[in-house]
Amino acid sequence: MSRARIACLLVGALSSIGCGVSTTPSEVPISEATITVTDLAGREVTLKQPIERIVLIRGRDIYELALLLGEEMRGKLVAWGPDLKAYDRDGYEMFVEAYPWLADVPNIGSIYRDATSVEQILDLNPDLVIVENFMRERSHDSIDRMERAGIPLLFLETANDPLVDPQRSLALLGRILDREDRSREINEFIEARLQEVYSKLDDIEEPSPSVYLEQGARGVATFGWTWTYDSQRRLSCWAAIVGRLPSRNIAVGVVPNLTPVHPEYLLAKDPQLIIFTGANWPTFPDTIRLGYTADPTDARSRLRAYLGRPGWRDLQSVRSGRVHAIFHGFCMHAFNFVALQQLAKWLYPATFADLAPRERLDEFHRRFLPYACQGTWMISLEDKG
Repeated sequence: MSRARIACLLVGALSSIGCGVSTTPSEVPISEATITVTDLAGREVTLKQPIERIVLIRGRDIYELALLLGEEMRGKLVAWGPDLKAYDRDGYEMFVEAYPWLADVPNIGSIYRDATSVEQILDLNPDLVIVENFMRERSHDSIDRMERAGIPLLFLETANDPLVDPQRSLALLGRILDREDRSREINEFIEARLQEVYSKLDDIEEPSPSVYLEQGARGVATFGWTWTYDSQRRLSCWAAIVGRLPSRNIAVGVVPNLTPVHPEYLLAKDPQLIIFTGANWPTFPDTIRLGYTADPTDARSRLRAYLGRPGWRDLQSVRSGRVHAIFHGFCMHAFNFVALQQLAKWLYPATFADLAPRERLDEFHRRFLPYACQGTWMISLEDKG
């Protein structure tokens, strides 16, 4: 995809936020003021203004809410889902350290188990309940029940197009939370970082390398899932990110999305790069630990353990040291630019030698988040970026 085409897509996606948006006149009493927007499921939604009581069905959306509201979340966030603590323990600990009151925010049950308590949410009388499109696409009963009950749902999208959707979600949240200037500043930073990659794509002359992606959660003995096309024939999650770079994902067209490849198929394809994703997933003790509290020596040791899989030491990616791991959550949050920059450096190290994704991640934290960046977010077999 050419640089101009990518830029047009990004501008179009971001400028579409606010289409069909209307607000009540300024003379309307504040207690009766509303705003009408089109959410990212295409639904027209009318919300009270100002928004004073917020529920996060997916706890991990705290990243985006904190980017816009910071300490002003206190008193506004009245409940959230448990998934931040369950699937991003490092992030949970950092947020609770920055905002100790978060530890006491009520848990409304896991949407991933379709166990969200609709009754509890009704009792909280929220002005805004933030949900994600995947919850509707997976036909969660709790989402249907909330819609039927008239609960003010706002659907966001973060991972269908992981290099565009987080910005669209931030722009929409900025609109309804009266933080448009803040969301615009953040999105401009993100787009500038993405353009540091897009601006050089047309200069690449090397053949596209073959790539294998795996979620490194379950350890060496069990092949984790990979990413290909979703049910709507869109490249999903990490497949979409690597797909923005000249590359050949060996799983596309071979296995369904979110399923593992067959070990013998991987050996036969002999990919030029292998890229795992990792995080602090407490339910998976053998995961490749990456994130705020990850230690580089431990992370590299966990990555090296995969070389013990049958036949792997003969793979060209292993012999050349092109086996890497990167923080899984980059594919669903506003620091998506880190994923693209790091993958670009791994796929085309000469072309993108000047990129510094870790330094950009540190800068993003300094400017927009309530705590400094620390830990290990990407790792390679060799002690280099």
